Amino acid sequence: MPWAKWTRRIFPGVLIPVLAIWMLAIAGCGTEGSTSDDEIGSVEQGLVRCGDCDDVLDWVRLVTTDQVFRAMELNYQQTVDSWSNWDDGGWWGDDDAGDDDWFGGDDDETPTDGDDAGDDDGDAADDDGGSTDDDDGASEGDDDDDDFSDTNTQEENVDEADIVKTDGSYLYLLAGGQLLIYDPSPAEDLRELSRVDILGKTHEMFFYENFVVVFSRTHPQDIADDVFQSVPRDELLYDILVVTIYDISDTSNPVEIRRMYIEGGYLSSRRIDEQIRIVVESYPPGPQVETWVDPWQYEENGDLDEEALRAAYDSLMQDNRVIIESAPLEAWLPRYFDVQGSERQMGFLSNCEDFFHPLDPMGRAVSSLVTLDLGLPGQKQPDVALLSDGTLIYGSTAAIYIAGDAQTAFEWTGEDTARSMIHKFDISGDAGQAQYTGSGEIEGWVLNQFSMGESKDGDLRVASTSGWWGDNLSNHVYVLRQGEGQLDVIGHLGGIAPGEQIMSASFMGDRGYMVTFVQTDPLFTLDVSDPTDPRIVGELHIPGFSTYIHPFDDDHILTIGQDGDEWGSTGGVVLQLFDISDFADPQIAYKQVVAEGWSGDSEALRDHKAFLYYEPKDLLAIPLTEYGWDDWTDDDWGDDDWDGGEEISPDETEPVAADDDGPRTGVVVYRVTPDAGFTLLGFVDHTAYLPEEGEDTLWSLPIAHRSVVIGDYLYTISDAAIVASLITGVEEAAHDDLPYENPWDDYWDDPWTDDGWTDGGWEG
Repeated sequence: MPWAKWTRRIFPGVLIPVLAIWMLAIAGCGTEGSTSDDEIGSVEQGLVRCGDCDDVLDWVRLVTTDQVFRAMELNYQQTVDSWSNWDDGGWWGDDDAGDDDWFGGDDDETPTDGDDAGDDDGDAADDDGGSTDDDDGASEGDDDDDDFSDTNTQEENVDEADIVKTDGSYLYLLAGGQLLIYDPSPAEDLRELSRVDILGKTHEMFFYENFVVVFSRTHPQDIADDVFQSVPRDELLYDILVVTIYDISDTSNPVEIRRMYIEGGYLSSRRIDEQIRIVVESYPPGPQVETWVDPWQYEENGDLDEEALRAAYDSLMQDNRVIIESAPLEAWLPRYFDVQGSERQMGFLSNCEDFFHPLDPMGRAVSSLVTLDLGLPGQKQPDVALLSDGTLIYGSTAAIYIAGDAQTAFEWTGEDTARSMIHKFDISGDAGQAQYTGSGEIEGWVLNQFSMGESKDGDLRVASTSGWWGDNLSNHVYVLRQGEGQLDVIGHLGGIAPGEQIMSASFMGDRGYMVTFVQTDPLFTLDVSDPTDPRIVGELHIPGFSTYIHPFDDDHILTIGQDGDEWGSTGGVVLQLFDISDFADPQIAYKQVVAEGWSGDSEALRDHKAFLYYEPKDLLAIPLTEYGWDDWTDDDWGDDDWDGGEEISPDETEPVAADDDGPRTGVVVYRVTPDAGFTLLGFVDHTAYLPEEGEDTLWSLPIAHRSVVIGDYLYTISDAAIVASLITGVEEAAHDDLPYENPWDDYWDDPWTDDGWTDGGWEG
């Protein structure tokens, strides 16, 4: 958006000359000499590197000023509109500021949702979707030392953190707020070797050589007094990411060697060999300002004195500007606190010269790309930070991509068409620090990490959905190539499945797959071999939709999703094996309805790490939970005779039913082959480990989450237990109870709801 238009929209006329000059003076954040290598991306689109802390401070003040006055604009106009419509029986009037907008806004600019804190500080979206390869290399063969599965990841040699890891000799898992290490062999003698308490709620972890790195989340009031000791607890961000490194050379005695506290929330991470890249999303609140004026002070005989109210807002704006300009850097940037034995270190997460910002304001978030080098586990690596939002990441062996949020872009630009920015950081160099190389812009929003994928030549393919829900939806495939300081769109295929939105996508070599949905599930096969001309090759319409696409072999893909009929989705869990030997004419080879109805659910529908396909044994294992609130008939969920659903031919659409006899959870196991389809091997039942009768199982149900193959045994993990089962016959060999932590136990034990929280801060 042109600066003149932007300043005219957010400031009243009396302040335009002074404030516009001020903003233009600071907007560059080092834009002079913008063609230099240190300021990549400042020519047409992308990010601008800040030169020093003054540049960073100027930028965050500018963005906050924008956000504050957006909120004030909306508050003023809603007050005026609601007052004028009071006689009509309604308080809230037209939200559109219109031509008479206090800020002189243009007709084509839509006011944003505004409140005191803005709308850009929501939770980051979780990465979901599917994956392909095992990073630690589950190789074929009969040697148990090499015969094991590991985390289902998107890219070969790019590991992803998870709640369970294995090297074939030991199992490392997170449960009940603890790190547990198990000796899984022999399976009949499954035994726990050690456990350590983790601070806060655990996210996931990495295992590499002699180290385990755990990510967890806590709140300021729960950290020790000697952490951030110089910072009042009410001045810390609400979310604190805790990164803890353990030396597990002695598996019976893990030793904590480092703990780092970071202001912000955990978004995602990737590991390539010893280097871990962590993306942290922070929302520093900045100084406290007021954005609302009580209109009753300007009411007389039921009439609102609009001129007096406008003058009050004008005066409040000037007061807020003074507050914003006087706030120090500490109010705007996330900090870290590093603990290594008796040593303590604190500072900003990134150096000022390693901050980047977009050309125009795009959210108040700070997205930090943190590097942790396990070759030097005690050394703080240089990190980079983006002064903008980042909602999901995709990682290859060469680069980390951070995708922005289309909703945030819409709120900050006022454009009718939502667009997403994608920023690329090169991680292929010898130096630990990631290097920003450019940004690109696409129309629409990106569903998840699997809607992005690099080609062998380094081009980025992206699938997106444009339009808003139910309104002019359309889908796209973009191909972006690294250019001079930016990601250039070199190929685009648009107009795919109008009126529908992407439910899953995947790029595998020169091929791509996309599933869209409204009532039926079109599976599109895509040829992306020519990056300048991506094309739809084939199309298949079937009921329901797939949420994850997994590579099977050269002629097949394997999916999980929800079943459906001609009216739309019917819920439940369905597996499908598609024949793509004729890429222009994909067909269903086999379909397996695992559970029918909205009471049946699998974590693998949303999280690819819960989906285990272990090719050396043709084994597919997915967690399955039935909550038991549907009125079903036919199938028996007994301990020994659960039949695993019904395999139906491609032309049959009626799913299988099950008895409504209460919650059940476990892991269903199939053998999958192109010749025979889905053959049920059994069901590993974790139901016996549910809470005692009388507890609220709807909210506290410890459901099944993961499966791991080691040798001839399948190890299944729920919140409450780990069970070792012989794959042949899926017979239980041993089990062990896990520490279960009800996620709702401390729901009210936080500073926002506890009585200790006051307007002046935390007093507990």
